[in-house]
Amino acid sequence: MSSPYEDDVIRLIAMRKEQLKELEEKLQKNQGWFSKKMIGKKVQQYKKDIEYLQADIERYRRAMSWLRKTGEFSERAMKEDVPKPAEQETQAAH
Repeated sequence: MSSPYEDDVIRLIAMRKEQLKELEEKLQKNQGWFSKKMIGKKVQQYKKDIEYLQADIERYRRAMSWLRKTGEFSERAMKEDVPKPAEQETQAAH
């Protein structure tokens, strides 16, 4: 089960990869020095974008996993260990 955020990031990664492939093809076909330099910069930027998005989705998944684990523990701890308000008042009075 994936979240809407994960779906969006995966879609963005796929889109950037398609754009990168098109730019690399265009770079090979182009003859002008200036055009090649401009396209080369875009290629490098797209590669950085893809790396960043892949790292971001991994960080997101790790964070969600951690929150799920600690969330379960917290709910279980809250049910077992937290005294009720009336018990807190009597303990404070002693």
